Amino acid sequence: YKPKIATYRGKKTIPPVQGKVVKKFGSYIDPIYKIKIYNDSITIKTKPNSIVRSIMSGKVVYIGDNGERKVLFIKHSGNLFSIYANLIKVSPILKKGSYIKKGQIVGRVKNSLEFEVTYKDMAIDPLEVINLK
Repeated sequence: YKPKIATYRGKKTIPPVQGKVVKKFGSYIDPIYKIKIYNDSITIKTKPNSIVRSIMSGKVVYIGDNGERKVLFIKHSGNLFSIYANLIKVSPILKKGSYIKKGQIVGRVKNSLEFEVTYKDMAIDPLEVINLK
């Protein structure tokens, strides 16, 4: 599986969390099964219980809960979406339809964040969008 890919042409913005990228965007060979897999997100390893922030202003369009982990979708201007997965908590003030500002706290992660950026139905390498040192 390989999704349609878009290129981000805007100005880079803040990262959702500070940390180190441990899984990159794109194709890789699974070390266990030795098959080619396509990853349309990045995984950022963080300090325990790290705060996650919105990378841009936007509107919350989805908050999902699969028991222990939560996922949040934010729609930004120009049909750009940021997706925050593997959250242990979502900010209690957020609900579907909430407008949020760049840098606003959206939740917390245990020790890693799965982060994805899309444009319409196309994946974008999140490292094209954020400044992660």
